[in-house]
Amino acid sequence: MKKFLFLAILASASLVFAETKTFGKMDPMTAPMTKMADIFKSYDKYKGQPVAMTGSVKKVCQMSGCWFELADGKEAVRITMKDYGFTVPKDLLNKSVKVVGVMEQKEMPVKAIKHYMKDEGRPQAEIDKVTEPKQTFEFVATGVEMI
Repeated sequence: MKKFLFLAILASASLVFAETKTFGKMDPMTAPMTKMADIFKSYDKYKGQPVAMTGSVKKVCQMSGCWFELADGKEAVRITMKDYGFTVPKDLLNKSVKVVGVMEQKEMPVKAIKHYMKDEGRPQAEIDKVTEPKQTFEFVATGVEMI
C-alpha cells in the first residue's frame, strides 16, 4: 500500500511540473495553415478568417505574458490573446510556436504603443518620443502551441 501511495504521489507531481505546451484553444480544423507573408500580401482575402501560422517568438511581454512577437522569415507580427483569455510563459523567447486566430489591420493609438514599449522594457526616453499612432497588423490568437 505504501508503495502504491508513493507511486501515485510521484505521478501527480510529474503532471504538475510537466511543461504546458498548449495555451488557449487550438482548433486546427477551422484554421488552414498559412504563411504570414501571404496574409500580409493578400490581407483582404484573409480578413476575418481564422488561420494558423508558425514562427519563432522574438519578444514576449515581461509583465504578464499577454502578448508576444512572432517572426516567420523577414515578417513579424504582434500576437495578442483573444479577450485576454490566456497568457503564455515569459520565457517563450526563441521558441517555435503555432498560433491559431485572426489577423487584424488597425491603427494602434499612441497609448497602446507606449504600453507595449514599456512591457518590452524600453527606456522611458524612447517611449516619450512616440507622438503619432501607426498602422499595424496584429494577430488575435485563440490558441498557441509550442512545437
